[in-house]
Amino acid sequence: MINSVLKKQGGYALILVLLIITILAVIATPIISNILNSSLQYKKAEQNIQIENLREMGITYMESVVNQAINKIETDQVKPVNLEEYKERLTSYINPDNPITKKFKENGYQFRLRVDSINKDDAKNEIIIHYQVTPSLKNTFDDANSYDEEIHLTKEGEK
Repeated sequence: MINSVLKKQGGYALILVLLIITILAVIATPIISNILNSSLQYKKAEQNIQIENLREMGITYMESVVNQAINKIETDQVKPVNLEEYKERLTSYINPDNPITKKFKENGYQFRLRVDSINKDDAKNEIIIHYQVTPSLKNTFDDANSYDEEIHLTKEGEK
């Protein structure tokens, strides 16, 4: 008797299980999609933050290179007598022909500094150093990520 009652369910349990699975699949799909999208957004935001940090490190490093060059010029026995001579000495210490590359850790984070020009502006009595900072999160540099920067030097020092 019990066996006959159990056998006469008519497939309701199967239909119920299939309905529950369908409802869970419909609800879970957008949730999983949102989780994956937020993970990609987080990764992209983290990369942008690292690029900006590397750019700022490049700027700071270039400022220290310029300050070291200024200190060498100031401690030379023969001081530059005019702006042109000061510019020439600065150019010899900074050497615009050789880009500077600094690599951090083994994860490929690095930046490259390339001095484009060192010019003097007689009207403002200053020297302008144009340079480019190129940050990289991989072991290759993409010039699309380059930032043009400049440093203005007056007789009193760096501005």
